[in-house]
Amino acid sequence: MINLKIHILFIILVGSIILGIIAVKFVKRIWSRIMLIGILIGLLLYSGIGAAYPEVTAIYLIYYFCFFLSIVLFFPFFNIIFSSTSRISGRALKPLFERIDRQFGWSILIWIYFFLHILPLVYPDFRLYQLISPPTPDLPYALAMRFYPQETNYLLKIASYIQILLTPIFYVALYRYRNRIVPVIMILFGLIYIQYVDKGTIGRSPVFMAMLLIFIAIWVNHPRYRKHVVVVGIALLPVFFVASYMYSIIRIGGQVHDISLADATLNIINSETSFPKNVGMVIIESGEKVDFISYMKWILTLPIPKVLTGEIEGARINYEISDIIFATSRGERGWHVVLPGLISESVYIYGHYFFFFHGIFIAFIAAFIICLIERTPQLLFLKAYVIVLFAYVLNRGGIAALLPTIINQFLLFYLIIFVVVFKPYHHRRVKTKITEL
Repeated sequence: MINLKIHILFIILVGSIILGIIAVKFVKRIWSRIMLIGILIGLLLYSGIGAAYPEVTAIYLIYYFCFFLSIVLFFPFFNIIFSSTSRISGRALKPLFERIDRQFGWSILIWIYFFLHILPLVYPDFRLYQLISPPTPDLPYALAMRFYPQETNYLLKIASYIQILLTPIFYVALYRYRNRIVPVIMILFGLIYIQYVDKGTIGRSPVFMAMLLIFIAIWVNHPRYRKHVVVVGIALLPVFFVASYMYSIIRIGGQVHDISLADATLNIINSETSFPKNVGMVIIESGEKVDFISYMKWILTLPIPKVLTGEIEGARINYEISDIIFATSRGERGWHVVLPGLISESVYIYGHYFFFFHGIFIAFIAAFIICLIERTPQLLFLKAYVIVLFAYVLNRGGIAALLPTIINQFLLFYLIIFVVVFKPYHHRRVKTKITEL
């Protein structure tokens, strides 16, 4: 049984819903609306509901609503500011991607992306047979290997970096199958399975992300199927809860016995809503704060390919917070990465008085990125992917999980946008000068 303060839970739910509805009414374009709704739902689930646990003090509730307001106020504001960016980007990108259905190269790109995932199973050791006979999940071993010195394989490093850069383009290529959702499901879950076989373990997050991405894409692209999608989603939730709970036991070496749907559901809800109780309040009350110069250094050096430079010193938010929680060194027995939630993370980064700056920063980058891509129909799955990153990955893993993805993964895509958007203006200026001459 989950012990919650009902009156606090009521305040959180009603306050969040009212503020969210008001904010959404100020956002006119559908993809921007979905982005805002996704961020706010994620914030409510991962940082809001946890305020109702008895161990969480009343001050956290104030932090939550101040942070919530920073998103509610500034996302619509930045969305209006970037509306011209949205129009310019849409006009420039539509012609670039309009032939996705007719150009076979987009299918080849998907196969290349698959090959880059399979490469570690071929080189340096041939392990393709593991696709038929996969290893037993072993989370402790996988965690230990993160801190165990390993010989650098430059071929795999380069292949991994190319895979990262191609990820947004891969989601663009999936548009070919927008009306045949089964191939999309097979492709996405096939990639997840390959990653599991390679690493020997995988979290439930990639599975949930794929499900959420497919849900959003169908919801927008096939309005007539919305009721069916909701029904199927509700029907699959119990299966997901039980399977997720069983897998979480198996991958730490435990034995699965009799598991009820109620126990699995309560376990998942508790683990996904208790960030403020388990980690958040400890961080807020500790008075600890990030070295802001190191934090900025981490952000500014994110675009630099680490395959060339190796790791660059800088703040590692989730690692530092985990050090505080466990009071021990990374790699030691019992140490693992804990997730604090966005509220306590914002206090750790900006302090008790300026924590809402974190919300403004998130609203800025969310509004900017969605405005870049929302008016191009061919970016259907990419838009869904970006929304999943902000709604789920950000709210669950924090800024340290989001920024490396939207900066490093999207470098090539940003370059394409820059070239395509500004090239027409360049030609127009040249033509004007020639006419004047």
